[in-house]
Amino acid sequence: MNVLIIGAGRVGGSMAYLMQKNGMKVMGVYNSSEESSKNAVEFIGSGSVINDETLYDIISELDFILITTPDDVIAEVANNIVKNYKIKENTCIMHMSGILPANIIEYDNIISLHPLQTVVNWEEGIKLLPNSVFTLEGTDKGIKYGKLIADLLNLNYHLIDSNYKSLYHAAAVMSSNYFITLINLSYKLLDKSNILNKDLKKGILTLVKGAVNNLEKMDPEEALTGPIKRGDIQSIKRHQKALEKYPEILDIYNIMGKETASMINKDEILELFNNRRGNI
Repeated sequence: MNVLIIGAGRVGGSMAYLMQKNGMKVMGVYNSSEESSKNAVEFIGSGSVINDETLYDIISELDFILITTPDDVIAEVANNIVKNYKIKENTCIMHMSGILPANIIEYDNIISLHPLQTVVNWEEGIKLLPNSVFTLEGTDKGIKYGKLIADLLNLNYHLIDSNYKSLYHAAAVMSSNYFITLINLSYKLLDKSNILNKDLKKGILTLVKGAVNNLEKMDPEEALTGPIKRGDIQSIKRHQKALEKYPEILDIYNIMGKETASMINKDEILELFNNRRGNI
């Protein structure tokens, strides 16, 4: 199966490497700059640098076009290829956006395959993606190709209705991106306590790892520890009092506290988090 990668960034380059390793032939990389394309080709170990002119030379040989550009230009890039290049019959086009549906591309053989994973570079990507969970959606014709690719790469995938992709992606953002934001807020509070250092940062991460380990064994309401779980009203009030100086953080604390209390049905705790901002 001959493949072209358009936008071989962290995820695209990693996927291209895995495709090449598992029997697919990466014929080329088409990036925004020639230098980035050269780097990707070298990493993947196959293919050549493709541009507008050379794309005409290989387009009829392609079985699969993988587009991993930024989300904002996926439709533009893909639809330009569909309208202006002679794609051979049954060529499949895939993007890897977690939020955009496959049908932003005006074509009958399309799929979207998205990994529930953070990829910071190619090396990490080729280690993490094979063990990640993916979601797959697209046209009926495209889904057949998607399943073929997922099976070839031995990926754990689940079909998703495109109507729910925004909710799905929001879930991913909250669990990954916002989790990091919460850790950063913890660091800020340690800094305001005049004790922020490498050891304390490591201690916070150890605490987090313990929580994640618990989540691997049990549901969230069972894995939860801390003052809300214990019903420790006075500790919660002390937190709120201390956070009065930092109302933006207090807002987040109360929102998260309310959701946490609701999760474990601690009705007697909920009132502590209702309409509270810097005024305990």
